[in-house]
Amino acid sequence: MKKGNIYEGVVKKVDFPNKAYVEVIETDENGNEDKTLTLVKGALPGQKVKFRAKRVRKDKSQGILMEVTEKSPIETANPMCSHFGKCGGCSYQTLPYEKQLELKKNQVLEIIDNVYKTLDSSLNIKKDYIYDGILASPEIQGYRNKMEFSFGDEYKGGPLTLGLHKKGSVHDIVNASGCKIVDDDYSKVIDCIVEYFRENSRKSNRRSPQVLKEKYNIASSLYLIECILSPISYLLLSFISKSDWFKSKLLLHLIRFYTPFNSNYTQG
Repeated sequence: MKKGNIYEGVVKKVDFPNKAYVEVIETDENGNEDKTLTLVKGALPGQKVKFRAKRVRKDKSQGILMEVTEKSPIETANPMCSHFGKCGGCSYQTLPYEKQLELKKNQVLEIIDNVYKTLDSSLNIKKDYIYDGILASPEIQGYRNKMEFSFGDEYKGGPLTLGLHKKGSVHDIVNASGCKIVDDDYSKVIDCIVEYFRENSRKSNRRSPQVLKEKYNIASSLYLIECILSPISYLLLSFISKSDWFKSKLLLHLIRFYTPFNSNYTQG
């Protein structure tokens, strides 16, 4: 295996947090098979994937996932989000919820068992715990109450957007409007903010967000936190910029175009 080359293999195991081990079988000139395991993030057990070798060591190799060439036999669910596959935020949506729980259960138990192996070898402490199982969530959509979104181009030189990093990319951003794991209010805020930034980009005759970062000292991330305090639900939005003028302009835009802010808001 050589760094930079593209390889294909089958995922044999997935450890927490989302670390897949891909088995690659290579045959030398004498017909001898050489099997290697490469760590690739973002794949599922049983999938056949293509990846680019990023780091090659005798005992540990790492790669970057490029594409899934063959689905896993356990992928029997339809993804609930239109961004799935492109967005780097979710990996398990093609698994039935019961299979997701089973996968997470095995990961948690392996972590605990490995701790006891270390304790046993060093302190002679034997495995002694009771596993009570996983409590399934009553909601499989809209359950997240905290998200961090990033500003960036959808692709190099493309339109400015706000969302999550594209799978396998550290630069391209997938617009997260319509994300199914958070409340619909998140999408409304994203749409409102993207509209505002794209308008400012057009006025500056630049499509890249860099002009906005330079002019207003804007950080590259936006935090959207939904805090539920019965019987009141509200969104706490944290936008990082050194320009008080710019923060005020954005806040006024949100108040004007995003209905929930019209009646009740605070500025901190």
